[in-house]
Amino acid sequence: MKRFLLIANPNAGGSKGAAAAAEAQRGFETAGVEVELALTERADHAPEIVVERGGNFDAIIGIGGDGTANEIARGLRALGAKAPAFSIIPLGTANVLAMELGLGKLAPNDAATLLASAQARTMPYAVATFSDDSREYPVIVNVGIGFDARVVHRVAAARRKSPAKFSKNRYMPQGMKEIWAWRAPRLQVQIDGVKIAREASAFVACNTKNYGGVMTLTPQADLFAVGMDLCIRFGRGRGAILRHLLCAKRGREDASPHAEYRRVRSFEIRSSEPEAVQIDGDDVGFTPLRAKMAAVPLQILVPQHLEA
Repeated sequence: MKRFLLIANPNAGGSKGAAAAAEAQRGFETAGVEVELALTERADHAPEIVVERGGNFDAIIGIGGDGTANEIARGLRALGAKAPAFSIIPLGTANVLAMELGLGKLAPNDAATLLASAQARTMPYAVATFSDDSREYPVIVNVGIGFDARVVHRVAAARRKSPAKFSKNRYMPQGMKEIWAWRAPRLQVQIDGVKIAREASAFVACNTKNYGGVMTLTPQADLFAVGMDLCIRFGRGRGAILRHLLCAKRGREDASPHAEYRRVRSFEIRSSEPEAVQIDGDDVGFTPLRAKMAAVPLQILVPQHLEA
């Protein structure tokens, strides 16, 4: 019998995490999977749970958003060769990873039913580091600097100030404020050891086609391919941001000379002034930033309709 460890953020989904976990547990058990449940008690608790208990299970399933998936990945990275496969049941803000796996709109018990019979596939991923921080940050869905990171940074600041009033609906009005007040950063980009001649105004590296749960920023991205797909933007005005968002909403690349798309294995970003960085939808630090593909990939459970 398979044994899964469920790790749930009880505050996810408007404090519905514990109830969603119980529903998922019933779904797994009905499908013949033995389950143990662990609820996180604080930020960065999930990696500790993974390291302490994860090696005894066939898979670890997170219940939450992309931040929860990232925390689990950090724990799996620490486990090394003992790391089992992982996956996610959506209960976050954007649920990008779950959307990419075809689970994004499913109820917890339905997602559990699919994951009970899912097979593991190899998922390459990048690891990001900051010059003033010894920690390593896995990049599971995307890392961004520029417009998206500024929005995430401002929303995170508001959330810390008034956590009880936080709502995912804050992102849209904050995005509009950023467009109105937009002053493009000056980003120096180096990819695979080669410096880009032009200064960029925005940079996003994606492991998924889906972006923000509602857009397709990098149509060529592949969760199972080695390398991350970059979208680098050079336009500096508000119009460039609007074009960027429109192309992403339509699910196509921007063919103008103000954008560039590539699949790379490493990159380094510097800026004239410190710029916020978001990783998997979380506000994590400021430039300079560097990232490269991890030496050992993760294993992720993939529902049968997405298996190769």
